[in-house]
Amino acid sequence: MRIPIEIVNEQLEVNAIVHAPKCRIGMALVDFVVDTGSNVSFISYKDALRLNIPFNTLKFREHMHLGGTKFNLCEINSIELSFDAEGNENCIEKISLKTFSVATTAKKTEEGIEYAKQIPSLLGLDFLRSAGLALYANPSKNIAYLEREG
Repeated sequence: MRIPIEIVNEQLEVNAIVHAPKCRIGMALVDFVVDTGSNVSFISYKDALRLNIPFNTLKFREHMHLGGTKFNLCEINSIELSFDAEGNENCIEKISLKTFSVATTAKKTEEGIEYAKQIPSLLGLDFLRSAGLALYANPSKNIAYLEREG
């Protein structure tokens, strides 16, 4: 089953419905950038604020440096990402994960917070591996998709 990806502003973007009841996320739409140069996937600080994720209940995982700025990666337990898949209009690909990261800003200055809000949510190689997904991208033909291996 293929999950179509849009090529927007030279980035690979895919929308997912995120569901994580333990973190009080009902069914929320998140726009992810597929970034094969990243070994970590996360919900961005901006999206976490929009989804009202309670940062104080999240378990700290590790520090991450991105664009010269330090972020804290925290964990969400038991999360499901649902993607529209090619096929009929009700075709959905659901991917359940034991944990997923949320990026929070380590800098508490106004400038640091504003910078953190500019970073998008990312799906990196860790997500592709754990979900068993392969990425196909041909920018010259404006074609990109994720596909389940096998």
